[in-house]
Amino acid sequence: MLENHKHKNCRTKLARGFTLIEIIAVVAIIGVMATALLPSLETAMQKSCDTKLITTLTMIDGAGRIYKLEHGQFPESIAILVEGNYLPAKDYTMISYDKTTGVASGTGSNGKQLSSGQK
Repeated sequence: MLENHKHKNCRTKLARGFTLIEIIAVVAIIGVMATALLPSLETAMQKSCDTKLITTLTMIDGAGRIYKLEHGQFPESIAILVEGNYLPAKDYTMISYDKTTGVASGTGSNGKQLSSGQK
């Protein structure tokens, strides 16, 4: 009778764990789900970069308009806007600026040229 009790106890210990097949199946399912999500994650990252660029161009546009109201002409460069505290100091090297029209532009993640609204 005591032997029967030990045998029953061993079965319950084995039934508590996962089999190797179950673990492999779960890992495979997680892998398939991760593979399906990667393209949408990359698209979201590209949209985020484009939104950041558009926001920066909008800031430059507004700063250029204020500068023009105060000085009667557009600034010679973005650096003048930074020096005059019209813009925060950060890296604007990826943005081109036309001093005659006050238009700032940059290249989006899809290679398309984006520009501020000034003309």
